[in-house]
Amino acid sequence: MENEDLEKVKKIELEIMDYFDDFCKSHNLTYYIMYGTLLGAVRHKGFIPWDDDIDVAMMPDDYLKLLDLEKEINPKYYLQNVYNTDTCTYIFSKIRKYHTTMVEKDLNYLPFKKGINIDIFPLFKYPKSKYQQFLFKKRIKIASLFVNREMKPNNFKGKIIYLFLHIFTRRKANKIARKNINKLLHFNKEFIEYRMIPTQSLGKDWFKKIELPFEGRNYFAPSGYEGFLKMRYGDYMKLPPESERYGHGKGKMILDLNKDYDE
Repeated sequence: MENEDLEKVKKIELEIMDYFDDFCKSHNLTYYIMYGTLLGAVRHKGFIPWDDDIDVAMMPDDYLKLLDLEKEINPKYYLQNVYNTDTCTYIFSKIRKYHTTMVEKDLNYLPFKKGINIDIFPLFKYPKSKYQQFLFKKRIKIASLFVNREMKPNNFKGKIIYLFLHIFTRRKANKIARKNINKLLHFNKEFIEYRMIPTQSLGKDWFKKIELPFEGRNYFAPSGYEGFLKMRYGDYMKLPPESERYGHGKGKMILDLNKDYDE
């Protein structure tokens, strides 16, 4: 992505994020900036210069409330997830802006709207019980497999799984994914930590809400951001080599700031 286009994308993402921040505050919802957005806030007080997305996370209860409030979202934007899009390929949600397009060229074939967006991850509770941990891993794996059924594989094992998953209709596959995601979101037994992906341990005590500056505005962040950033990035204040300074798709994007993907 050219620098000029990147700056335009960031401007729209900030517009979406500002709206999301106001929406959450008006509905008493808590979110936390995460991943590269959190790193950018700590290291750059804004976007990582070459980054091209915004990531946030929410506790299960707040995430479920957000899903329930979908119809109250400003019509300039739309919430997209496995609950409202049969061909969705992720187990989290996105808020996208209408009349925009941004998609990696390699994923252009995927059959759903692809507007400029921010990502919203649920913080799943990781159980204390070994048996419940087994169920957690099983459910998140099943949900991920079924939402990713449209992703074209490039190896033999992947092609076998792809063929198996396509025994199911899109509607059935979506239903299986939703059922397993619901089990994860509604888990209410004793737990030891949070996880957004199966192998990523997030401390229970990291999520006291604080604020950090980001591009001239304060956003909610986890108080344990140092633990997260060390786990995720190691020496997170050190800049990566120039060869690793790129966003999603290494710049190979289809971008339009004024049209929907399906226009």
